[in-house]
Amino acid sequence: MRTFCSILVFLISFPVLSQVKYDYYNPFTGNQNLRSSGMYIGLGGTYTIPGSNLSGQFTDSLNSYLIDFENKGKLGAFFEIGRWHILNYGPFQSVEYGLSYRQYRGGEEMNASQIPDLLNGELVGTGQGQFSSHYAHLNLMFNRAVKMTKFSFVQVSIGADVGYRFINSNEYNFDNPEFSLINTGEVHKEIDSHLNFRLSYATRVNRMYWIPFVQTSFFNISELSLREANLPYFNSRYKPVIFGLRVQWLHHKKDRECAKKGPKNKKIYKKSKSLFGKDMKSNQLRK
Repeated sequence: MRTFCSILVFLISFPVLSQVKYDYYNPFTGNQNLRSSGMYIGLGGTYTIPGSNLSGQFTDSLNSYLIDFENKGKLGAFFEIGRWHILNYGPFQSVEYGLSYRQYRGGEEMNASQIPDLLNGELVGTGQGQFSSHYAHLNLMFNRAVKMTKFSFVQVSIGADVGYRFINSNEYNFDNPEFSLINTGEVHKEIDSHLNFRLSYATRVNRMYWIPFVQTSFFNISELSLREANLPYFNSRYKPVIFGLRVQWLHHKKDRECAKKGPKNKKIYKKSKSLFGKDMKSNQLRK
């Protein structure tokens, strides 16, 4: 727990210490006419990679059965929007924070064989489950980039998120009502948080960055567990993977104040026909 708190404080401290610095080795800098902050927007999808399941023996009041679960991943939708800032201190070169929408979808199939009649190979019960969950996430990511060419770089990112499930649709159907008792598997929590890893490749065009990426979670903050980073649904677990294309950009700097308002005391800058002519001398005598 102490280690996790130290890492969290270490990550949060970066935005406070960050300042603008145009460094050749930082691929996000190099244009003095742009600010050190901007916006990003991304669109893509999710996929739930099938993981472990709870296949095993199930016993009712009369018989014993061998239950085999087969979990299947499905595609879902993903969208994100937020802000990002260039950093000057520490191992990271930029930080971002924003909101994202994620849809996780998947399925599970159940096959039951009676014990001791396993050699006959006859199924005495089957079932199918489907889930579709919709989440809203708050995201925080720190980025480190390595230049590949003058206008492209590979980016490695690490960060955290907090998600809230606002829509959940789960169903499980059995051909034999006797096996409905086994549908006691887990369902992913309504509110959860994870540590995430993202790998991306960026191409810069003027002040725009085009970034295809892939991202996954590797640690559950709420449970302090690596295993809990996988999503539990029914009697199976799924590894969530996010992929998509992001566009991010830096804002232009505003015009300088002197260019907008001009000098406050215009009499000092009164035009003269000659730099040392009569008009200039007369103004000095008046003073």
